[in-house]
Amino acid sequence: MRPDCTPLKTCTKCGVEKPRTAEFFNPRKDSRDGLHGTCRVCHRTYTDSWWDRNRERGNALAKAWAERNAEHVKEMRDLYHEANRERRNAQIAEWARKNPERMRRLHRDWYRRNKGRCRKNAAAWSAAHPEERESYKRNRRARERGNGGSHTGADVRAQYGRQHGRCYWCGEKVGRSYHVDHVVPVARGGSNGPENLVISCAHCNQSKNASLPHEWSDRLC
Repeated sequence: MRPDCTPLKTCTKCGVEKPRTAEFFNPRKDSRDGLHGTCRVCHRTYTDSWWDRNRERGNALAKAWAERNAEHVKEMRDLYHEANRERRNAQIAEWARKNPERMRRLHRDWYRRNKGRCRKNAAAWSAAHPEERESYKRNRRARERGNGGSHTGADVRAQYGRQHGRCYWCGEKVGRSYHVDHVVPVARGGSNGPENLVISCAHCNQSKNASLPHEWSDRLC
């Protein structure tokens, strides 16, 4: 025994005495002291050497074990990813940057295998985020025209709050069936930015259509 009273254990491979703890010897349930006979260093050296000589067999054994213990593998993978989230995200981002074509191919393949799931998720998201959905459509149309300017669902909600849920043109309450109107229509070169948006009732928006405010004879003063 050493002065600190830590018991020693002799490695059966290298013959070196090391502290009899899990720091120096891997756990083993069926041994008398609960530890492997070989130290961690020798065990790692042997394992690496075995894998170099038996890579295909080792991969097959590992795959078979993972299939038999799928729940355990998933649990351990989730724990690792949770503990190393930032590192994993950085690794994935770096890999995607270096392999753009392969990343696009993986995305396409994944979508083809999960098309129904993707459509279901998209429909659920769309139903839960109507402002974002419609903002995306307006931004896309404006980009196609080259008008410039973009806005988000948050911009629409903010404008709704400023107008207290009333139509910008006639002052009637619009509830949740409101329209988002461009003061200067996109078809007439108007920006798609939040500064050119107002909340309108369906009648006013459809009546105004692509007219400029001063051209629209039906607006209420």
